[in-house]
Amino acid sequence: MIGEYPYLEVTKPDGMQYAVTLENFIPQQTTENVYISIGRQSNNHIVLNDPQKKISRHHCSLQYQNNRWWIVDNGSANGTFLQREIDQPEIDVRSEDAIALRSGDYILILGALSSTNQPIFWRLEFIDPGETNQVTSMQAIHTLEYSLSRQMLYRNIVRRRDSISLGEQERCLIDYMSRKNHYHQNHPAICEYDELIQAVWQDDTFGRDRKAINHLVWRIRDKIELDSGEPQFLKTIKGRGYCLDIKIID
Repeated sequence: MIGEYPYLEVTKPDGMQYAVTLENFIPQQTTENVYISIGRQSNNHIVLNDPQKKISRHHCSLQYQNNRWWIVDNGSANGTFLQREIDQPEIDVRSEDAIALRSGDYILILGALSSTNQPIFWRLEFIDPGETNQVTSMQAIHTLEYSLSRQMLYRNIVRRRDSISLGEQERCLIDYMSRKNHYHQNHPAICEYDELIQAVWQDDTFGRDRKAINHLVWRIRDKIELDSGEPQFLKTIKGRGYCLDIKIID
């Protein structure tokens, strides 16, 4: 069961503020696959009033899967953006397909343009009272290793080495990226979307696109990253693909 329910601190483009408790949109006894829609149309769970029509009818959604809350862009016209800190650059959610949320993250949705055409956003601050704090000192010694001969992935953390179970498609992606790193003297090499699609699906690439790779990366990050919302190992190269920071062993 979801523990303490998160909520949104919403700031409208005109500066007015209000809070939205997500518990109101979660069916009783539901533990997985919660879907909360956000947009300007009245049939969304969370409606953002938008007379200027900068917000799409069904703009984005909050989803609860794999014990995490995620922000997902639903093919919006003007994009959904995530800001980790007030003074940090925004992350375009469309480039990741979905991003795991952390308490204190800001979801930005274009609401208006100023007289000088500067964007004015709706700011939805995600607050999760039940979030577990990450221990920075543990993250520093969290490493990944991949055995080329065994095609096995290992995690090293706090004097412990564990193998990570991978599905067939996940293994194909990790194996391809690891071998490309090995070819580049064990440096993280950029893997383009097209080559990853070919590596994973080989002769069955019809209908496979960037979204298919993004979903696969999402699943892998949930297994290998301490914080899949801020990946340390499997990183996005915006507009191109991904790179993998991993140690190669025989």
